[in-house]
Amino acid sequence: MESEGCVYGLDHQARCLKAQLGEQERSRFLVGTQDFKHKNELHLIDFDEDESLISSHKFVHAHEIRGIAPSPTDAQLVVTVYKEGCKPAKGRLWRFASPELDATGKLRNDYGELEAITTFEPSEGLTEIHDMLWEPAGSGERLVARGKQALGVYELGEAASQATPTLVIPVSETEGKRGVSCASWSPHAEVIAAGTGTDVIGFDLRAPTKHAYEIHGAHTGVKCIDHNPNMPHNIATGGTDCAVRFWDIRNPSAPIKELSDHTHWVWSVSFNRFHDQLFLSAGSDCRVNLHSIISISSAPLSDESSDPDLSDQEDDGYERDEYAGKPLDGLVSVSDQHEDSVYAAEWSPVDPWIFGSLSYDGRLAINIVPRDHKYKIIL
Repeated sequence: MESEGCVYGLDHQARCLKAQLGEQERSRFLVGTQDFKHKNELHLIDFDEDESLISSHKFVHAHEIRGIAPSPTDAQLVVTVYKEGCKPAKGRLWRFASPELDATGKLRNDYGELEAITTFEPSEGLTEIHDMLWEPAGSGERLVARGKQALGVYELGEAASQATPTLVIPVSETEGKRGVSCASWSPHAEVIAAGTGTDVIGFDLRAPTKHAYEIHGAHTGVKCIDHNPNMPHNIATGGTDCAVRFWDIRNPSAPIKELSDHTHWVWSVSFNRFHDQLFLSAGSDCRVNLHSIISISSAPLSDESSDPDLSDQEDDGYERDEYAGKPLDGLVSVSDQHEDSVYAAEWSPVDPWIFGSLSYDGRLAINIVPRDHKYKIIL
């Protein structure tokens, strides 16, 4: 991979990385540490592509962070999921002031304060919160909590210091023998895609007793899900069988594509929000893979891409002239900057060519789509 990216090290172990979606100008990410013995931190990370430099601003977080959900509309709002001792895990909405910049325009490497706004409490049927999802479209006033055997819908009320779910959708033992392992809120519909053991179930928030779709035997164990931002019926999943699979939920009997480039569990899958032909996967094999999946994306295939005579002349799936032709399906690059399991890979919210990844040892890597592949997309 090109050396335009860089690495940032945290003092504690970490599993949570999210793009700061409400930020409209800078490539910024939020990282939460997970240390049950010491005070934890929420890091706001800024990446300057021109100087290939990471700067950070920190917030003290008393308890280990198990999940992060940034507001899609307000850069100063974020939800963290945390566990306090032996109590059931819960969520909390925080507000923080925009950090000051130093003389060079970078984030000051100091500490800010988190202001607690609303605590999302477990309830009957939702005994513990494992993760939270912010409504990706619409008013942005709703969140969904993922529990072991239920999904809970929370409404953000004015000046409410505590909130309980307004709707709890139970996941039966038959639907999820191993519990709900992951979830993703569709940006196109009122549907939550949830991994339940080996299956993926689409729960319709408008009709919670009915399933929008069911994908049986998606993986030996489903670990991650993402929705294609440009194609309403396409989702991606990763699992304990080392595979990444893509599905058309209108006909979920078989995947429309499969990737087998990982050698251990796949913990994170992510479509590029701007160019859905770019796709990230990360896993316990310490790898972050950047894929081209143009054949199942919203990008039209060019004559060069579909010409079998030209494809015979390719090297590793791409034209020999690094700026010639259009991209084909294949592995674009592999990031080998991690030495521990990679639990999250995220695209920048504002720059389609920047992405970050986080491994359990607290190493955050920021990388850039290789220049030759970028030009194949935009030229």
